[in-house]
Amino acid sequence: VYDSATNYLFINTEPLKITATALTAQLQGQGVLIANFGLKQGLNDYFVRVAIGTPEENQQFLRVLQALVSPSM
Repeated sequence: VYDSATNYLFINTEPLKITATALTAQLQGQGVLIANFGLKQGLNDYFVRVAIGTPEENQQFLRVLQALVSPSM
């Protein structure tokens, strides 16, 4: 996650071993506001931007993300 002065998180997903394309598809299907920045010039397919929402929306994002990167939990 990179520093931001906005209500978005800019995240490099490579350490999670999931592409921006795959993560975006999964999270959008769960109602999370996410943009695939892996398609932007100069970035590879490991960058997304996630909107910071209500506490409930943020918890939903974390639950879905955790389930994707730790399917055995």
